[in-house]
Amino acid sequence: MLNLTKGEDVIKPVYAGAQFSLPNGDVVSPAYAGWSNGEYALVEAPIEPAPEPGPEPVPVSMSFAQLMIGLVAEQWITEEDGRLWLTGTLPPQVISTISLIPAEQRFAATAKATRPSVVNRADALVQMMALAQGRSDAELDDFFRAYASA
Repeated sequence: MLNLTKGEDVIKPVYAGAQFSLPNGDVVSPAYAGWSNGEYALVEAPIEPAPEPGPEPVPVSMSFAQLMIGLVAEQWITEEDGRLWLTGTLPPQVISTISLIPAEQRFAATAKATRPSVVNRADALVQMMALAQGRSDAELDDFFRAYASA
């Protein structure tokens, strides 16, 4: 890629080997680095470095098994609590979090926590449980990144 310049100002980008037009309408061909008519010149365009990759996207969900693997691996719950949860007994941390929910929503929250088919990152109960464990949104994102593929 070349730049058509006038003095220090870049007028427009131009493809090497292509035909291009000057601001006055004159057509020039082929474009090559070093071309000049005294007023305008073609110079190599600086190569912009590729942008740094952003953080890995946060998965929107994970399976119950992935959740259990991650919670025990990260010591958010004990392995004993994890084994009990697998049989349907909620850990004390989950029960205490559910107790903070309005009474009319507790049964649904208990059912979702006991036998979730999918654990959604955006679920309010998931966020409440992370908060109850003193985890930030960033830590919850990292947890989903790490264990959604376990």
